[in-house]
Amino acid sequence: MRINKQYVKIACALLFAVGVFAAVWQQYRKQSPKPDDAAILGPTTVQVGELVVLAVNSMDAPGATCYEWTTVPECNKTRTMEDGRLLVLVFDQPGGYTAILACGDDAGVTLSKHYIEVQGDTPVPPNPPAPEPDPEPEPEPEPQPDENWANWARATAESTVKSRSIIEQADALAGQLESLAAKIAAGGVKDAAEARVELRRSNAQALGRDAIEWSEFSNRFSKLCIDLEAKGDLKSLSQYRKIYVGVAAGLRQVKAPAARAKTPQSDCGPGGCPT
Repeated sequence: MRINKQYVKIACALLFAVGVFAAVWQQYRKQSPKPDDAAILGPTTVQVGELVVLAVNSMDAPGATCYEWTTVPECNKTRTMEDGRLLVLVFDQPGGYTAILACGDDAGVTLSKHYIEVQGDTPVPPNPPAPEPDPEPEPEPEPQPDENWANWARATAESTVKSRSIIEQADALAGQLESLAAKIAAGGVKDAAEARVELRRSNAQALGRDAIEWSEFSNRFSKLCIDLEAKGDLKSLSQYRKIYVGVAAGLRQVKAPAARAKTPQSDCGPGGCPT
């Protein structure tokens, strides 16, 4: 195949863009992929992943001044060296490939082909590493007992509960309040209303039939919380949690009647006096 001398440079640059090589390959394919042209030197059988080097046979194209390469089917891992005299390839897929070379000289452009059989299995990409698990969120620090709530709980329990087993009952109720505070911290309570329901359930579970003796304490506690909510001073579950921890601390300080000091009693709680 020859082209007039004045079009040599233009032809070399445009062959790939207009798909000449693909068309030529299709024509070759209708005949046979072999024998190859002597203008290309290189192996005819290679393995998947092997580094392949094709070279221009200077004896067959002594006056060439420009070189252009392509492969059919396309190989996307190629690089030319020595001004196009060498083509370096790596095939990722097995099968038959044809390298096509355009050599331009003063007389025109000559097309040559070289058939390569690529053997082996398609490489299996390694499994991507498992994503790193999200770090565990830092646990919410345990709130320190609110001294005001602790003092209120101790004083109110001692003034309203007449049970002989007040210390044991107060400890049981404190344990339930601490468990409820932990449940809030773990996200097991969704809102303030549920926190109040859980509080009543905890009281019943801790006291059983003795709950009647703690009814005045429970009523005062509930009223204080409702009043604080109405004032906007009790909005979040974390505030409920802090209150429960403080009340539990006060209940664990409850003393038997004989051991108590005489202290004035008041209905006022940490958030102010009930309205």
